[in-house]
Amino acid sequence: MSLKPLSEGEYRALREIPVWEVLHLKMGGAEWRLISDGRPAYLAEIDALGEPLRSLRLVVELMRYSGLVVDQPESGLRGFFLSAEGGLAPEVLQALRNAGLDRRAAVFEAAMACFPQPYPLDYSERTALLAKHLRIDSDGVLHDAEPTELDLSLIELGESFGSNAGLKEEIDAFVARDPTLTRYAAKARAALSDVERMTFLIYAIHKVVGADLQRLPTPYRAIALIGLLEAEVANGGLHQYFFNGEGDQAETTRAVLKQMSLDAHAAILEKALAMFPTPFPADVEERRRRCFEHRWNGWDDALQALSDGFDYDALQGGLLAYAKREDALPR
Repeated sequence: MSLKPLSEGEYRALREIPVWEVLHLKMGGAEWRLISDGRPAYLAEIDALGEPLRSLRLVVELMRYSGLVVDQPESGLRGFFLSAEGGLAPEVLQALRNAGLDRRAAVFEAAMACFPQPYPLDYSERTALLAKHLRIDSDGVLHDAEPTELDLSLIELGESFGSNAGLKEEIDAFVARDPTLTRYAAKARAALSDVERMTFLIYAIHKVVGADLQRLPTPYRAIALIGLLEAEVANGGLHQYFFNGEGDQAETTRAVLKQMSLDAHAAILEKALAMFPTPFPADVEERRRRCFEHRWNGWDDALQALSDGFDYDALQGGLLAYAKREDALPR
């Protein structure tokens, strides 16, 4: 079967960071600021920005919560009110109006009206009215907690509020029609660090091709393989890497590490590969059947212990150097 090459749009998605993502990287993060500094201090900070930057920042904060994601009701509009950012609801409502997002503003105002009035700015007071651990399955059925009427109303309004993708497009349009915001976005893009660009690139690769890495041009495939290795080892060690499907590409990943002059990491992976049968079982189901269907023992300990030698700073440094050499970092 021939591989479908990347379309022009898919390639552009790897090469260019959207405006909304630039803004998210440079303007997001209200939750921890609200928790650590409080609402008055945060509002004083954004008031100093002046309009239209103040409204843009508030709408960007809302972007994290718009839409309704199956299995993740906390990600929808309900999630906004369940978070610390929910204490900014009156200001977000005005920001939506200022941005010309009148339909979304009307739905958002209806969501605020579902709460006892006056609207509870206090986090504890607001979240006491909501169930804490809801899960929605693919059939739209709620599990794990008894939803309140308020929960159900907010979930329904979240569906009416619209998708995250739609809000992102509306944010881009808001920026495009205001010269002040256009200039701000250009400066924010220029200020992105290499680490931020790399973080976006790995996310974009996953979004564009999923697990079908063979569709990628060589530099992007190499970056994806190292990104997967880093994520798996950081999360659960080399044992998890080989137990999961990411380990299917271990031999290719070892070669990529050498290409990036990450010889110490390549040596660790080579030691790990030597613990498996020859030829290496590159199919995850076969590998699990042959190597992991036993009680945890000394072999598992030895495989996991190899993770201790991973130098994550050096790994990311080598990955960034390779990406810059190949002109693969998005702009």
